[in-house]
Amino acid sequence: MKFYIASSFSNSKTVQKVSEQLVMAGFIHTYDWTTNGRAKSMEDLKAIGMKEKDGVGEADFVVILLPGGKGTHVELGMAISFKKNIYLYSSDEKVNEIESTSTFYHLPEVTQCIGTIDKLIQQICRDYPEITKKHTVY
Repeated sequence: MKFYIASSFSNSKTVQKVSEQLVMAGFIHTYDWTTNGRAKSMEDLKAIGMKEKDGVGEADFVVILLPGGKGTHVELGMAISFKKNIYLYSSDEKVNEIESTSTFYHLPEVTQCIGTIDKLIQQICRDYPEITKKHTVY
């Protein structure tokens, strides 16, 4: 079972933590954009964009870690269009406040997880017991 994580550069450490825990639980990360530096040219942007698009396309599910940037929301759109299962993580309920939410956060393929990162990992592991029963579950 493969996953992709979308978020902003400011959340790189959290992305790495979630990735490490999911990999330890038996999942496969399709593309880790946190290993890139900031793009320095248009060619860099194009190459990174292709890898990110392919990563979303290859994934069985996509994790959206908020707060995200413009790329995060593009990746969310791709995940919806590719008919992926989506986990939308927020540390608080702001994602459900009418003034700040997005219509796309409330689609049936989006599972909201509000609280701690550990709660997010536990939710994903519960949803895929065929993967995690072979590994340590967090």
